[in-house]
Amino acid sequence: MRKREINHMREPTQKLDIKAIRGWRIEAVVEGILIGMGLLLVEYLLYHFQVARIISAMVWVLFGSCALFCIFDLTVLPKLRYKKWRYEVHDTEVLIGEGVLFYERIQIPINRVQHVTLKQGPISRMYKLATLEITTAASSVEIPYLSQHIAESISKDIKQFALLNDEHE
Repeated sequence: MRKREINHMREPTQKLDIKAIRGWRIEAVVEGILIGMGLLLVEYLLYHFQVARIISAMVWVLFGSCALFCIFDLTVLPKLRYKKWRYEVHDTEVLIGEGVLFYERIQIPINRVQHVTLKQGPISRMYKLATLEITTAASSVEIPYLSQHIAESISKDIKQFALLNDEHE
């Protein structure tokens, strides 16, 4: 029964801002640098305290694996995320579709929305983008990398739809 409901849910149509790809790439670079520095620190400590070479070799294998994943995360994943990410706002619901390997469609009834928050980190601010966080009693969902004026407009629309919905109930 639940599966049938999911199949009949409309597919959202709105895309994120194209600058989302750049944002995800910058995130990948920062994450890669931090992970690499952490692994190099572990390797230095292992060398300094003369721990068995097999453990040191395992750290280098882990370092290589992380480097390969970071390259994949930098080159392939941002385009796939952008291709798959969708959202749509209606007067009765917000639809979100996300995921590369595992695609998830989320349907949030407007009457369940408790509050809407606009967030900006340094990467978003650099590209004049914002993340829209929609909170219900059960959870919160984010729509990342929207252009700032679109995020503000959607936030205003959701708040307006929620007010109208409250008046009708």
